[in-house]
This record gives sequence, structure tokens and C-alpha cells, in this order.
Amino acid sequence: MVITKKSYQSVSLWLWTALCVVLSGAVNLFPVLLVSGSQLMLGNVIASAANLLFGLRVALFAAVSSVVVASWYWEHFWIVIPFLLEQLALHRAIKHNKNVVVSTVFYWIFVGVPIVAIEYFYFTDFLLQTKIAIVFKYFLNGFINITLGFLIALIISGVIKKRRYRRFKFSQFITLTVFFSISISVLPNGFYWLKATENTKLEKVTNELSARANEIAVRVEGYVSNTQNQVRLLAAQHNQQDDKTVMEARLASLGALNPGILTMLIADKNGHLVASYPADFSSRISSDSLPFTVIDRAYFSEVKRTGQPFISNVFEGKGFGRDPIVALSAPFSHKQQFLGIYEASLNLNYFSSLDTLDPEKSQSLIIMDERDHVIYASPNTQYQYQDDLSEQPIIAHLMAPQNYHFTNMHGEYYIAESVFIDALGWRVVSLLKRNVFEQEIVNLVVLSVMLILLFILVLVLFSSAIADVLSRPLTELSSKLHQVSQSGEFEKLNFVMTANPVREIQQLAPALQIFSKKLDDTLSDFHREAKNAEDARHKLQCLNNDLSDIVDQRTKELQMALQKAESASIAKSEFLANMSHEIRTPLNGVIGSLQMIERQSADEQCRELANHALFSSRSLLTIINDILDYSKIEAKMMDIESVDFDIIFLLQSVTSDMTVLANEKQIELILEHKELHGSHFTGDPHRIRQVLLNLISNAIKFTETGSVSIKASSTQSDKECNLIFDVRDTGVGMSDRQIDTLFERFTQADSSTTRKYGGTGLGMAITRELVVLMGGDISVQSQQGVGTCFSVQLPVLATKQELSIQQPNEVVTAPSLKGKTILVAEDNAINQVVVCSMLEMTGAKVDVVENGRQAVDYFAANAPDLILMDIQMPEMDGAEACMVIRQSNTDLPIIALTANVQPEDVQRFKQIGFDDHIGKPLDMSVLFNTLSQYILGTVT
Repeated sequence: MVITKKSYQSVSLWLWTALCVVLSGAVNLFPVLLVSGSQLMLGNVIASAANLLFGLRVALFAAVSSVVVASWYWEHFWIVIPFLLEQLALHRAIKHNKNVVVSTVFYWIFVGVPIVAIEYFYFTDFLLQTKIAIVFKYFLNGFINITLGFLIALIISGVIKKRRYRRFKFSQFITLTVFFSISISVLPNGFYWLKATENTKLEKVTNELSARANEIAVRVEGYVSNTQNQVRLLAAQHNQQDDKTVMEARLASLGALNPGILTMLIADKNGHLVASYPADFSSRISSDSLPFTVIDRAYFSEVKRTGQPFISNVFEGKGFGRDPIVALSAPFSHKQQFLGIYEASLNLNYFSSLDTLDPEKSQSLIIMDERDHVIYASPNTQYQYQDDLSEQPIIAHLMAPQNYHFTNMHGEYYIAESVFIDALGWRVVSLLKRNVFEQEIVNLVVLSVMLILLFILVLVLFSSAIADVLSRPLTELSSKLHQVSQSGEFEKLNFVMTANPVREIQQLAPALQIFSKKLDDTLSDFHREAKNAEDARHKLQCLNNDLSDIVDQRTKELQMALQKAESASIAKSEFLANMSHEIRTPLNGVIGSLQMIERQSADEQCRELANHALFSSRSLLTIINDILDYSKIEAKMMDIESVDFDIIFLLQSVTSDMTVLANEKQIELILEHKELHGSHFTGDPHRIRQVLLNLISNAIKFTETGSVSIKASSTQSDKECNLIFDVRDTGVGMSDRQIDTLFERFTQADSSTTRKYGGTGLGMAITRELVVLMGGDISVQSQQGVGTCFSVQLPVLATKQELSIQQPNEVVTAPSLKGKTILVAEDNAINQVVVCSMLEMTGAKVDVVENGRQAVDYFAANAPDLILMDIQMPEMDGAEACMVIRQSNTDLPIIALTANVQPEDVQRFKQIGFDDHIGKPLDMSVLFNTLSQYILGTVT
């Protein structure tokens, strides 16, 4: 049997359908507790995810399973309607390519909520506040269904190869990021606050109930115990010489003092009646033929058996009303011989007066005996005297509570607290109807949910509108770049963009347009001059044997052609330097903004995205620097410095910079410098650092597992010596053919390398040229699958002079500059925002001007502690403004803040009068270190 692709997809779809049906029903078997016993049913989360991944049919099957379980659980069938319609609304949003989350929220506002309101307001008898809370609970339930469903679909789509929701527009991505960030932070906080409020109020209610139960228990025990003590006292005063008249007088005296006593009697050791109270009590209960005896009564037999006072079970009175009564008895004796008992029947109707202890009349009271029979119950509880509660829910709740409330035999919800009276074996229960407690909670739920949902809705709509405005130019730019990259006709780039509030986006298009045009012209010049040079060489070879004047003439033509080629190369270098400045200016806004987002964002996902964007931006900056360096090398404009430096510090700094990159790939980075003879040398530390960074980053790039080691050594004779660096990795290695082309410009060892690892192909070419310019030598040994080792030998001069080493720039904490004033002279509005945002972290007062003329005027009227000065500004540039200020003040720190970062530019700025230079794109750590150095006199 052959299984076709279509039949396989059909079977797979039915399997997914069955799984979604089972899961959606199973999830609703475990509702999520909200507050006050209300619950959220999240089965439609599975249905929503199925709708996004597999379509409406699977979603409806899952939704039916979900609502059937929910309606059975809630005992309310009509919830089927809004939750099924929810899936239809979601399907419509998918079909018309709308924002599914926002569309579903609108569905609940205009369709789902009205349906639920009609169902509960017209077909139930709940309290008004409860109905409102239920309506908002449904809205919240639907909101969570689509939100979690969308997230699940987004995660699972990558696993099951569904591409329906794997790609987003930039505007949708911003909207969803804001939406989920706000929802994840606001909703749990709201739920936590509501739950904490409910717990606080519940604790207060239970404490009040416990206090009332304790107070009543004390009164009950005192009422019975006091009477028992009085009976015991009478028995202790008994005298055998007392006649009946004396004994009845004694009983009458006690009866007058204690109106709760219904009857009293004195019986002899055989249980025969000796005296009674009231006086006619004996005539009521005895006759001549059958004299009254209490020998069979528990209050006699137990006292006679134990010789101790006794309290009987509660029973219903006979002959003196039908009130609950308890018999209290005590023995009297002579010389430890039992002679009889005193007994009093105490009326327990007194307990009805205890209900008056509740000033608000909202609490109820139940008193039970040791058999859990009702002695007294408040009228509103619907319990009757002598009701057996031993098998009722109230006893189960008091013995082992499963919740803070219980349901009585009449279906009413109560909160209860009890106190056990040990002396009597009775239990006092104080009760409160649950709706009295939950009334205030419901009001809080309604108000808080309204505020939360309104807040989220407004922010989502606002972020959606802003995201659309910001992303439209990027979408157009991406489309045009894709078209050009497919055709390869870069000279046809034409960026015409509408106005946009983000200046970098607005400036990027014309900058790229100019770059593409200049690049095309430069390439044409290169091809033309290369062809001319080749033609000149050919003609020179052909005319080698001609007359000397012809040779001279052709030689001059060749020289002119070569001069033109060199002029084109210099023009190219100047063009690239200018383009570097133009690209660095918008990049400063991008990288600066990303640094602020990464530093200040509380959301981990947002910080991670900002970190990725920073990495990509700095990679672009590295490519620009590589191109500039190579152009300077080609134009023979690269200068090699000769300054004192500490090689160990330089190695540690390079290793520190590469540690993060190595850690990301879980590669061990090893530094060894034991074979160095001394640490202080004279040479070009900047270019040595650049060579080492290129070699180490290249080694890390092509190493997946293992390690990268840097070994430094030196050979020395007198004051001349050589530094030797070996950079060894355990990476992919290279063949001999690949090694031969390794140091060629715009070439990588393998054509697949660019696709897998990226890069311009200039790194190794620049490294070799720098080594040659410093008078050194570089070699490579490699074996495929084993690894590669680069060896560099550089001549330097040894020195014993101790150096003052400044620590490398690291991410530092902003210095405290409260009370200081910093002037920022910057004409670019975006860069103003970036610099001011960074400076705000220091606490300093920051003032901004837009050109050098305003900076000079500000200096004349104020006394700033430091000036950050851009160079290229209208009316008066930063260099001229610095010279004007220096004529009046030579001590004020003035820092150049510019995209001109070439060494010759930095040297020129310091000659003009600038104290230091900070290049663009701006690094926050460099800025903070510079401020600390020139304002506080320290380096962080």
C-alpha cells in the first residue's frame, strides 16, 4: 500500500485534531482559581492555538470539547455561545491578515461581553455585583485564551514546521512585544494584589468570628459552671438534722437567686425524693401508688457511682415548657458514705440572648453538645433544636476544612469558626454568610479588572499606531535592497522616502544612495585604469627594442597611467573616509540608543534583543574600519607610531576583550607570556593590538570546540629585540591551497566561509600589511580538522622605563556628578537625545546648544564644568569654538565628540586645544571614564 503525501497530511491533521480535543477538555478539568472562589477555564487556549496553526475546523472541535467540560463544571450551558463565537472571530482575523490579539479583544468588547451580560442579567438571580464580576471574568478569560494561545502557536509552529505565524512585520513585532511585556507584568501583579486583599479581609473576618465564638464559649461555660458550683455548694452544706422544710427553703433561696433554674430536688441514697423546688414539683411527678424515684436517672446513678458532680446531656423539658435543659447534680455524704444528691435542671434558653452580641446582626450562632446535636441555633441558620449535625457539611468543614467556606444542607454558603468547651464537651460555632464577606471583594475585582484591561487596550492600540509609522520606511528600504541584491545592479539603488520622525532612518537612504553611486564610479575607474596599465605594459614590452626616445615616451605614458591609478586609489580612500563620517553619525544614534535600552530595560527579552542589535551594529562598524585601514594601506598613508608600552598589559587587555566572544562559543581562551624578557617596549601598541585582535577573533570564529591559545615570547640582544606571538586554535584548519590565498584581499579560504561565518575577506590582508609596515613577518601552519597556528615576529626596542598604564575601558557605573554642569554642543537632534540620556545617569545638569556660536555665548554667560563639543556644526564649527574659548580659559575641560576618528584627526584636535577625544559611535563606558577623569580627577 502506497501512502501519498496527501493521505499522510490528512492522517496527521486528524491526529492533531484528536490531541487538541483531548487537551482542551482536560485543561478545563483543572480550572485556575482567581479570587473569591471564581475560576478561569483555559481550555480555549488550546482551541485558539489550533485555530492559528491548523484552521477553523480543528479549532471548533477543540472549542466544543472545552465548553462541554466547562458547562458541566459551572453548571451553565450558555457559555458555549461566546466561546464558540470567539473562535469564529479569531478565524476571521487570520483570514483578513489582521492583528489576532487586538481583533479578539474587540470581539469580546462588542460581542462576547454583551452576550454574557444578557445571559446572566436576565436568566440568573445572582447579586448585581456578582453579575458584573462574572461578565468581566468572561472577558478576562477570553483575553487570556487568545494571548496564551498565540504564544503557544508561535512556539509550536517551529517544531511542527508550520510557517503560518513564524514571520512578522516589524510593526507587528513591536506591537506584540509591548503587548506581551505589559500583559505579563500587569496581569500577575493585579491578580496578586486581589488575592492579597482577599486574604487580608478573609483573615479579618475569621478573626472576628473566632473572637465572637470565644466570647460566647466563655459565657456559656460560665453560665453552666456557676450553676453547677451553686448546686455543689448546697450539697456541701447539707446536714442530716435538716428537715424537709429547711431543705426546701434552701432550694427556694437558690432558685430565687438563679432564675435560669427550672426545677431542683434532693434525693436520698435510694433515689427517693426528699425535697423539691418549686414546692408543687413533687406533687406533679409522683403519686401514692407509684412514689417518684430518680434511681434510674443518669444524674443520680453517675454521681452515686463516681462520687463526683455530674452534668447531663441536653434534653427537652417536660411539664415546665419545651426549652432545652441540662441536669446538674452533686452528692452529699457523711463519713465518706453516700447519702444522696442535690439536682438542678438549668434552662438553656438563655443562649438566645447571646445573639445580641453581634452589633451588625450579620453573624449567626450555633451551639452543639458532645454528640453534635443542636442545643441552640440562630433562626436564620434554619437549624432546629436537637438537629443531628454529625453527618452534615458543617462538621466536616470544622474538622478538616477544604476551603474557607462550606455549603450547608440548604445550599447556602457560610464561613465558620468554632471553639470547643472542654469542661462541657460542647462546641460553639460563629458563622457568616459568604456573600457578606465577598461583596467588597467583588467590587474590587470589577474595578481592578476594568482598569487593567483598559490600560492594556489603550497601550496596545497606541503601540500599534506608533510601530506602523516607524516601520514603514524600513519595510520600503528592505524591499528595495532585496531587489537590488537579487539583480546585482547596485548603481540602480534609488531611495525616495517620505518624512519619518527617526532621523537615522531618514538620513540612511541618501547616504546609501551616495555610497552606491560613488562605489560604482570608483569601480569603473579601477577597471579603466587597470586596463590602461595592462595596455601600457604590453606596449612597453613590444617597444623594448625601439629607439630610446620612443622608449622614453612610452615610459612617460605608463608613468602617467600609474599616477592616475594611484590618484584614483587616493580618491577612493578619501571618499571612504568621508563616507565613514557620514555613516558613523546615524550609527551613533543607533548604538547609543541601543546601549540605553540594554542598560535601562527591565525586560530580559528586550535586553537580549538590544544586545544582538549592538553586536550587529558594532560588526558593521568593524567592517567600515577594516575598509578604511585597507584604503590607507593602499594609498601608503598608514603611519606607524613609536611609543612606550607595556606588552603584558596589552595582552591582558586583548584577552579580556575576546573573552566574551569565546565564552559565547564555550571555547577556552589561554594566555601564556612566561617567555617574555621584560614587559616594557617601544613600538606601535595600537597596531600590535589590531593584529592580535584580528588573529584571535579569526581563531575563535573558526573554532567550534576546544581552545584558542596566545603565547608571547621575545628574543633580545642589547636594546634591540623581537616580539613573537603564536595564536593557535583547534578549529577547522586549512588546506595548502587555502593557505596560498589566505592573505589576498576580499578573499576567504573557502567560498562557503562567507556564508557560514560572515566577514569581508579583509582581516588577514590588513593583518599581513600591518605586520610588514612594522618591519615584521607573519607565517601560518594549518591542518584540516586539527587546527591552525599563526606566528608573528615584530621588531621592537626594549626599555626599562616604568609606564603609567591607563586601564582599558569597561562597562562602568555612571559617576556621580550631582552639582556639576556639562554643556553639550551638538547639532544632530538624535545625538542630542542619546548623549543627554547617558549624562542624565550621572545626575549632572546638562545644557544643549546646536552650534559653536551658541557654545561660545553660553560659555561667556555661564561657567560649565566641562564641554562636549561636536566638530562639524553650522555657523561656527567645534574647532573654531574651542579656539575662541581657549583665548579666555585654558583650564576648562573641552572634549571633542565627533565621527572623525582617524589618528591624524585626533592629533589635530589636541593641537587646537581639545583636552581629549571621544569618537562616534559613542561608547557609554568611554564617556563615563572621560567624565570621571576630567571632572572628578579619577578613572573608573
